[in-house]
Amino acid sequence: MLHAHDILQGSVRSGSRDPIAFGPFIFDPAAWRLSRDGVEIRLQPKVIQALSVLLDHPGELLTRAHLDGVLWPSVHVSDASLAQVIRKLRRALGDSRTDPRYIETVQGLGYRFIAPVGSPGTGGLEDPGFVGRAEPLATLRSLLEGGASLITILGAPGIGKSRLALHLVHGRAGVRICSLRDVVDRAGAVAALGALPRPGEPVVLDDLDGASPALVAFAQELVRGGARLLVTSRVRLRLPEERCLELEALPEHEAMLLLHQRAESVRVGLSRVLATPVTRALAIRLEGLPLAIELAATRLLVMPPDVLLQRLEQGTGWLEVGERRGGSPDRSLRGAIARSWEQLDPAAQRLCSRCSVFSEGFDHATAHRALPELSAEAVADLLVELRDHSLLRILSPRPMRFGFFAPIREHALEQLGAPRSPARTLP
Repeated sequence: MLHAHDILQGSVRSGSRDPIAFGPFIFDPAAWRLSRDGVEIRLQPKVIQALSVLLDHPGELLTRAHLDGVLWPSVHVSDASLAQVIRKLRRALGDSRTDPRYIETVQGLGYRFIAPVGSPGTGGLEDPGFVGRAEPLATLRSLLEGGASLITILGAPGIGKSRLALHLVHGRAGVRICSLRDVVDRAGAVAALGALPRPGEPVVLDDLDGASPALVAFAQELVRGGARLLVTSRVRLRLPEERCLELEALPEHEAMLLLHQRAESVRVGLSRVLATPVTRALAIRLEGLPLAIELAATRLLVMPPDVLLQRLEQGTGWLEVGERRGGSPDRSLRGAIARSWEQLDPAAQRLCSRCSVFSEGFDHATAHRALPELSAEAVADLLVELRDHSLLRILSPRPMRFGFFAPIREHALEQLGAPRSPARTLP
């Protein structure tokens, strides 16, 4: 079972030769040395090699064939050989096959290293409480190092845009962070900033939103004055200087880790109620939305995980607890979605509501049939608007199919007045 105190945040690239930290362990791939609290744990060569391979691909499923090929190249071995190596490795880590903390068995397929990994010597957590997002963080750092003057982190309500931006600049000196929540004009933005930034000064504009033309114009004014902006918004700003990173849902293993961590932060020891199968089922049902996961962890105070999972089949309204823990009432998931909805053109609202009945997703032709009073070109424009407002998901690129996160779909259904169908995982 995963526990919050075992979580070390970060990511390790395949083939890294730097020491790797996970839980109380440090693995030095250059020396093939595993230690716990400074004490070396002696392992057989095949066992330490298996650990090295798993740590090169954290969170990824490695098939038995792949591991056999690495551990015994050009030699045929039985399935029992690999199983024995993994069993010895688990014993060294104090891990369990039925309730794994580090190495998960994917029945009939292979193994996956499920604990977060990081670099030793930094206390493990550079930013306590942050989980995953290695790929978007690498992209953002590349954009910053490349001199981008305006970077917008886009994403659906509750996807974790603000958390990612704050993590990116965590510990960096000279970065000004400004929330523009509820700010609608230039005067309010200037007041929130305190003073206009100097040329070259990095500034985080959180919750800019993009719906207010005055704030878009203000952002462009700052960029042309030489400031370097990192913006979080549900809406694309459509400025010439803008580079957009669209934030997706957390992958399954990161969603599971976040649920464990949030449960532990709600109450010490609460994460112990989360057995691996139900944790995975909750992560899938919550669709990797960090805010939904946070709210679900709070619900674990009053209902067992299997009961919560049953309730979620009736809708994500079971996540709402009146107000977001540590925040204001309008910071709920439903509140964030409602604000996005209000910014849509009425025709886009109609399209969203009518297409919300397609629980398995839909394509452009289906969307046009749902709104036949408009031309196919006009419907395509409305789909673009829904994408620009981070309310529409791409389920598959070829053929192009769209869908909604469950909380967005439920809100759209409520506006339509249609009965809510049982929740199903989108394809």
